[in-house]
Amino acid sequence: MAIAEKKVDPEFRYRITPEIDYEIDYDNKAVDLDIELPGVDKKDIELKILPGEVHVKAVRGNIEYHGDVEFGFDVIPEKTTAKYTNGLLQVRALIKDAMEEARTVEI
Repeated sequence: MAIAEKKVDPEFRYRITPEIDYEIDYDNKAVDLDIELPGVDKKDIELKILPGEVHVKAVRGNIEYHGDVEFGFDVIPEKTTAKYTNGLLQVRALIKDAMEEARTVEI
């Protein structure tokens, strides 16, 4: 008796949260993130930065990585840099000075 082949939907993907580590660099007012995306092609990575969080989505075959990190502070999206080497996405975001837009109130 032959074993029936299981049909797999070509659009089916496993959704996985990647390993994300981050460290705050207080001296340089920055946050550094290391996001593990093993086997992912650089062209298949989507990285979005908002003032209070970072979102990453990446696809490798039938695996889709989704990860979010919310900061307890704002970063400057326009000054964020990223590089991807050997399955490791490294992101550096500068922390916005909370008092930068503060207004002095006359008493």
